[in-house]
Amino acid sequence: MIADETCRRLVGAARAGDQRALEELIRACLPFVYNVVGSALYRHADTDDVVQQVLLDVVRDLGSLRDPDRFRSWLLVITMREISAHRGRRDREAVRAVPLDDAADLPESGGGFEELAVLRLGLHDQRREVARAGRWLDPDDRGLFALWWQELAGRITRQETADALGVGLNHAGVRVHRMREQLENARAVVAALSAERVCAGLTRAADGWDGEPAPLWRKRLARHVRGCGVCMRADGDRIPVDRLLGDLALVAVPAALAGAALSNVAKTTAAAKTTAALKAAPVPVTAKAATVSVAAVATLTAGVVMLPGPASTPAAVSTPSAVTGPTSTAAPLTLTGTRSLELVATPGRFLASGPELATLVRSRTRRTAFTVVEGLSDRDCLSLRAADGRYLRHYAFRIKLAAPDGSAIFRADATWCPLTGDDGRVTLRSDNYPARVIHYRADGELGIDETDGTPAFTAASTWIVRRR
Repeated sequence: MIADETCRRLVGAARAGDQRALEELIRACLPFVYNVVGSALYRHADTDDVVQQVLLDVVRDLGSLRDPDRFRSWLLVITMREISAHRGRRDREAVRAVPLDDAADLPESGGGFEELAVLRLGLHDQRREVARAGRWLDPDDRGLFALWWQELAGRITRQETADALGVGLNHAGVRVHRMREQLENARAVVAALSAERVCAGLTRAADGWDGEPAPLWRKRLARHVRGCGVCMRADGDRIPVDRLLGDLALVAVPAALAGAALSNVAKTTAAAKTTAALKAAPVPVTAKAATVSVAAVATLTAGVVMLPGPASTPAAVSTPSAVTGPTSTAAPLTLTGTRSLELVATPGRFLASGPELATLVRSRTRRTAFTVVEGLSDRDCLSLRAADGRYLRHYAFRIKLAAPDGSAIFRADATWCPLTGDDGRVTLRSDNYPARVIHYRADGELGIDETDGTPAFTAASTWIVRRR
């Protein structure tokens, strides 16, 4: 990554509209993002797609970054969320069962980023083993492994890892410790599977395994390996992971990806300038149009829903459209007090707090009561506090409940800007991802998504505000 002072200069110039500064910033970020994404995803073709999406998100949302000194943490948050979103969207491949004798070769034949890394960097066997073991981690821990790898190389700090995970510094340390334990178990499994003669007991333990690295099979096989003298001998004397990975250089970005990423950045900024010019152009207002506008304001104020903020400067919000989602014009409205939110798409079901993730329930209870407070990161927006003191926030594009940790990332994730319509209906837009709103997905989870322009999406992202 670029030096802090250079980063501040480039971020400031790019936010001011300097195209060359923006391209230089993206060019400097690209190797770092490529290595984090590549370490977290095992399919190289997917790596390129996710990297380009991260960079497009950076270009699109750079104006929302309030503190240039936080750029690297902000970039990591975007990167980790795109990795998580990609996993959620990816179609599951058909399960392919293979004999155990062939399974040890599968990580090498998969063409994953870790294999690319070890080949390019000429790593010895134990480094290769660590890279392959990373594929056995839980999905969330694969992302953490990618961050920790960058920590060991001195490219990011533990605080930046914590910011990227959306947790406090102590919690981040606990998660790294747990991930390292899982990684060591996975290393033992990889070593046992790669042994010249695989233990007969391990063969029996692996009965039914499809040959693909997976957390469940890591746990099952590790139980055998840890109690088997034959398998542990295959494990041998191992060098600690931090000594193996701490001095690794960044993997070079493929020229094709670098060219495509910079081309997409140029196209995105050109399109944004065209859109801005069109919005700035004067639009003739007919008598009929003026009448419609007055009628729309009258309808909105009839079913008033208010947003907290200074009385002299109420926040301007927008009316959800039945077809295209939130629009950009509306009368200033506000939302206050303790409220429950009923989803338009599922009448009778209310937004509710859960042990971790938010959910929908069929009756109003203490779990459906949210107190509307001033936005934690933007006074002109709002935050929703549950009865137990936790706040509604997004993390990895999913909606969860969490206690404040004092970080700027948390405050931004827990701030919502309401796009308010008639009949007491509201759409909640993310403060730091302004193109995304809280949406009830087809898989039954609540997340933040961009509208697809359909009435179904609008109904699944619009809430009726009910009094407690």
